[in-house]
Amino acid sequence: MVDDDIEPAALAAAARVDFRLTYARTQLRRVQPGALDGPTIPCAYGGKDGQDGGWYDGRDLAVTGRTEAEWVDRYFGYAVNEAVHEVLEWFRVDGLPWLDPHGSPAHEDEVCAAVDELVDRLAQIRRNRRG
Repeated sequence: MVDDDIEPAALAAAARVDFRLTYARTQLRRVQPGALDGPTIPCAYGGKDGQDGGWYDGRDLAVTGRTEAEWVDRYFGYAVNEAVHEVLEWFRVDGLPWLDPHGSPAHEDEVCAAVDELVDRLAQIRRNRRG
């Protein structure tokens, strides 16, 4: 595609965006209620060699009564929450995160709630396909 065929606003926006998150196969991750543990990953904010590559959700530590399938869906949610968190750190516009996933607990909870809605919808699609 030739740049002449692309809208000027699309080209201007693309020039402002920086996205450096990469995905690769890594060591096996440990999953359990409240935690998805993983290896150290590069830190989007610099200054450190890496950061813990895990996701933690203490709300699930006291949960009982879920079926095995419901736990699998919940663990999928951990993975998606971690992935979205990293995308939000690494997707930059003019050098700043497009939406920083850090901040006040209320702000972080709002981001997690949005991801949880996505996970619930994806789990429903999966259930519908499996019959």
